[in-house]
Amino acid sequence: MQIQRIQTLYILLAIAAVVAFIFIPFGFWDATVQASGVKLVELNGKMTALLIPACVAILVMFISIFSYKKFPLQKGLVGLSMLIVVAMMLLVIYVMTMGFDVLVPDVTVKPIWAGGGLLLVAALVALIAALSRIKADQKLLRSYDRLR
Repeated sequence: MQIQRIQTLYILLAIAAVVAFIFIPFGFWDATVQASGVKLVELNGKMTALLIPACVAILVMFISIFSYKKFPLQKGLVGLSMLIVVAMMLLVIYVMTMGFDVLVPDVTVKPIWAGGGLLLVAALVALIAALSRIKADQKLLRSYDRLR
């Protein structure tokens, strides 16, 4: 009986995407003065509040890699990390679309999306693929158990 551990590669890919998300900004806010068109302020879109759920997601994914002998636990941990990644995606969307109050007249603030948010989508796709491979391995084990 040969069980393929391809889900480990998918989980490692998801870990790499979340680690890259920590270091790559997901957006900027561009503040320009209306009258002269001069750029006033550029704020980085990285938030330290996203660091904690990202680290928790990475930790849960590492634990799920090493719980390969217990399929239900591994499936639950991958599901939990999927929820954390979805929550981070929603937080990124909220931060980039919320209103930005400017007290200076004639200043326009607009969000500029960067590529860091797409890394969360890649992590979610990799986790979905890992979950499907875990289910396939469970199905394969059950079929071998029926043959015995």
